Amino acid sequence: MMAENRKNLRFYTFSRYSLGITGSEIYQEIISVHGADSVGESTVYRWITEFDNGKTSFAWENCGRKSTKTTPENILLVSGIINANGAVTIDEIEDETSLSHGTIQRIVSDHLGFRSVACKWVPHALSNDQKVNRVTAAKEWLKILKSKHQHEHIVMVDEKWFYMRTVGKKRSNRCWVSPDGDHSEPIHVVKRSQFDRKIMSVIAVSFTGKYHCELLQERESMNSERYVTFLVNMEKKFSRHVFPLNWRNMIFVQDNARPHVSKVTSMFLANKNATLLRQSPYSPDYNILDRFIHPYLEDQRHKTNFQSADELHQFITSELKNISADRWSSEMGKLIQCLSNVIKKNGDYE
Repeated sequence: MMAENRKNLRFYTFSRYSLGITGSEIYQEIISVHGADSVGESTVYRWITEFDNGKTSFAWENCGRKSTKTTPENILLVSGIINANGAVTIDEIEDETSLSHGTIQRIVSDHLGFRSVACKWVPHALSNDQKVNRVTAAKEWLKILKSKHQHEHIVMVDEKWFYMRTVGKKRSNRCWVSPDGDHSEPIHVVKRSQFDRKIMSVIAVSFTGKYHCELLQERESMNSERYVTFLVNMEKKFSRHVFPLNWRNMIFVQDNARPHVSKVTSMFLANKNATLLRQSPYSPDYNILDRFIHPYLEDQRHKTNFQSADELHQFITSELKNISADRWSSEMGKLIQCLSNVIKKNGDYE
C-alpha cells in the first residue's frame, strides 16, 4: 500500500467516524472497495482511538506502519532525543519518530543500556560555597570515622515530629478485593491534617548503640533552654555506661537549627569545652538520625497509633535498644560511602 493511499484511507476513516459510523462498518466499507489486504481492522480501530485523543494528523509518519529496525541511524536518533531530554518517555519518543514502541524499548535497554530511575528529593539547591563546605566537612568526618576508636566517641542529636496517628505508606495500605468488590480491610485512609496530634522527640545516639530520648509536650517545639536541659540529661545517662561518654571525650554532632546554634546553647557547649564535629548546612545525609534512625522508626511503627506520650516513648526506646551492633556497623559503612561520594561529586548530593 502506497503511503498516499494509506493517508487517504485514514482521512476516509476520520470522515466516516465523524458521521457516527462504527469502526466495524468503516472497515467493511474499506475492504469492500480496496480489498482485505488494504488495511487491518486493528489499524482502523487504532486510528479511531487516536481521533478520540485529538490526533487527527494525516501525515504518513502518523498513520503508516512503524519501523521495527534497530539500525545505527535509529539508535543515534533515539540517543539524541534522550540526551536532549532525560525525562522523555517511550511514548513521547514514539510520537517524535517513525519507530515502534517495542523497537524504542530495545534500543533504549539493549543497545544504549539506559534504565529509568526515579529522581530523588534533595533538601536544597546547593550553591558553590555550600558544596565546598560539604566537601570540607566530609573530609573531617571521614578522618574520624575511619580511625580505629575515634568514631566510638561520636554522638549525634536531632529532633523529629511524631504524629500519634499514622497514615502508613502506600505499600502498607493495600488489601485484597474479591471480583465482586468485597474486601476485608478498609480501602479509604483519612489524610493527615495540620490539627492531628503530634509530639516532638529529641534523640541522641552513638555508633556504639548508646541512646537517649526525650519527648516534649504535645505541639511544644524546641527552644534553647529545653535543648540545654536535654544535653545535660544526655550526658548524665551516657556517663553511666560501662564505657562512659562525657563532654571531655565526646565528639558532638548537631545541625544548625536555631536552638542548636543559639547564644544560650553555644555558651553551654563552650563552658563544657565540647568538641564539635561540624555538620555542613543542608546536609541531613551526614546525620545518622536523618539517614537511618527516623526512617527506621517509621518503618517499625507500621500502622501503630499511639494514645499517649508514654506509649510513643516506650516504642522509640524499645526500637533503639533492639538495633544490633552489626546494624550500627553497617550504617556507619553506608555513611562512609556517602561521604566519599560527596567528595567525588564535589559536594553535590548522592
